[in-house]
Amino acid sequence: MKYSRYKNDVPIIRFKSYKKSWTKVYLNSIAKKITRKNNDLKVENVISNSAKYGLVKQREYFDKDIANRSNIGGYYVIEKDEFVYNPRISNNAPYGPVSKYNYDEPGIVSPLYLCFSVNNINTDFLFYFFKSNRWYRHIYINGDTGVRHDRVSINDAKFFELELSIPTKEEQVQIAKFFMLIDKRIERQQEKVDLLKEQKKGYSQKIFSQELRFQDEDGERFPKWEKYRLREITNRVVRKNKELQSTLVLTISAQEGLIDQERYFNRSVASANLEGYSLLKSGEFAYNKSYSEGYPFGAIKRLNRYDMGVLSSLYICFQPNEQKVHSDFLEQYFESDRWHKEVSMISVEGARNHGLLNISIVDFFETIHELPTLSEQIKISNILKTFDKKIEVEQEKLVALQEHKKGFMQKMFL
Repeated sequence: MKYSRYKNDVPIIRFKSYKKSWTKVYLNSIAKKITRKNNDLKVENVISNSAKYGLVKQREYFDKDIANRSNIGGYYVIEKDEFVYNPRISNNAPYGPVSKYNYDEPGIVSPLYLCFSVNNINTDFLFYFFKSNRWYRHIYINGDTGVRHDRVSINDAKFFELELSIPTKEEQVQIAKFFMLIDKRIERQQEKVDLLKEQKKGYSQKIFSQELRFQDEDGERFPKWEKYRLREITNRVVRKNKELQSTLVLTISAQEGLIDQERYFNRSVASANLEGYSLLKSGEFAYNKSYSEGYPFGAIKRLNRYDMGVLSSLYICFQPNEQKVHSDFLEQYFESDRWHKEVSMISVEGARNHGLLNISIVDFFETIHELPTLSEQIKISNILKTFDKKIEVEQEKLVALQEHKKGFMQKMFL
C-alpha cells in the first residue's frame, strides 16, 4: 500500500501494484432500478434495512412480523447482491443507509425503499463505497428532508445521477478484501466486548437476586438485605435552571448514559428556553421513562461525564441518600433488572405513548427495593466496576478499529 495525492484520479491511499487511473462513472450507467413486485405473494421473507446491521430479516431484527400478508403484495422482490437504499436518517447513516442483500433466498422490502441491481462493478467494492461518506454530498445537494425531518426526499433519477470513481476490477476486489479483513477484526473485537457484557450481566443477576452472597473482612456473612421505598434511600432533585447555570442539554442514552444531546443527535432538539429544565449535577440520577430494546422499563443513569447539565422535565431526577445507599452501588443496581418488577406494577400498559411509560412521580418513589448494608454495597460495586473497566478497555479498542476503518475509507475512495 502506498500514499499519494489526489492526482490523475487516484486516491490518497492505494495498493502499490495498481497504477491505472480510476474511471468516473454515473451510477445510472452501472445500475438499474428494481421494480419487480411481490404480486403473487410467493415471497414472504420480509427484509428491513438497518443502518447498523444492513439488510436483515424482519422477524430476526424485531422478534416479530411488522408487515402482514395483506400488504406485502406491493413490496419489491430483491435477490442476492442487489442493493437497497433506505432514505431514513439516523446517527449511523446521516443520509440513509445503502445496503447489499446477502441472503441466497429472495426477500421483499417496503416500497418506501429504492432497490437496484448493478453490473460491471464488484458488488463488495460498491458496498464499501456506500459505507464511506463519498456519496453524501450528492444527496445533500439533490435531496431534501421535506415534510418528514427523519427522512431524505430525493428523486430516484437524481439518486442515480450520483458520480463515482472506480478502479479496475482487480483493484476493486483487492479493496473489498482489505475492508473485509478489517471488518473481521472489528467483529472479533465486538465479540470480546459482548462476552464481557454477558459475563457481567450473569454475575450481576446472581448478586442482585442474592444467589451469590459475600463475606466481610472477618469471614462472616453480611447481614440480610432489607427493603426500602425509593423515597427512603434517595431525595428527589427538583431544582430548575432558572439562572441558566448550564446550557448543556442532556439526553439519556440506554447504552451511553447521560450524554450531551447535540453530540448524541448531531443537533439540538431542546426548547430555546432552558430555564424550565431540571438542573442535574454530577453524581445525581435521572430516569428516562421511554423504553427501548434491552430497557423495557426505561433507563436510570447517573451523571458521570459532566459537572452539570439540564434535562427535560419529563425525566425524574434524584440523588442518593448516602447514609442508606452508596452511589456506585445504586448505579450498578439500576443497570440490573431487579427494579423492573416494581416499576411494572405502577406502569399502565395501555397508556404508553410513543414509547413513553405512564408512571407518576409519587408512585415511582414508592417503589420497593432490597439493599444490603453499606459495607456489602461497596464490595459489590467494586466487583462490578472491575467488569466495567475491562469492558471499557475492550470498547476503546473496538472504537479505535472502527475509526481506523473510517480513516481508510476517507482516503481510499474518491
